[in-house]
Amino acid sequence: MKFSPSSAVIESDIILAVQILRNLVSNALRYTPAGSVLVGCRHRQGKLLIEVHDTGIGIPEDQRAKIFDEFYQVNNPERDRQQGLGLGLSIVDRAARLLGHLSR
Repeated sequence: MKFSPSSAVIESDIILAVQILRNLVSNALRYTPAGSVLVGCRHRQGKLLIEVHDTGIGIPEDQRAKIFDEFYQVNNPERDRQQGLGLGLSIVDRAARLLGHLSR
């Protein structure tokens, strides 16, 4: 995993911000059995975007909106708990909205 250094500063709740990053990175690592994960940020349209990029298996275009729903998992129709509960990205979405940050 690589981190792109930055001198950017954000004002946020530290506990929720760490939870958001932990969930995003954990998800990227889980679905990237080989390759890389990059965490970085960039300025765009007066905002700071924190981004997690990976070379993992990817998410089909038609399922990208659904992955932020509670208990939704791509390719886990049997609901195998070994693959998680499907809450990580819904927590990211809810926490980001609670903080006034955008997650999508």
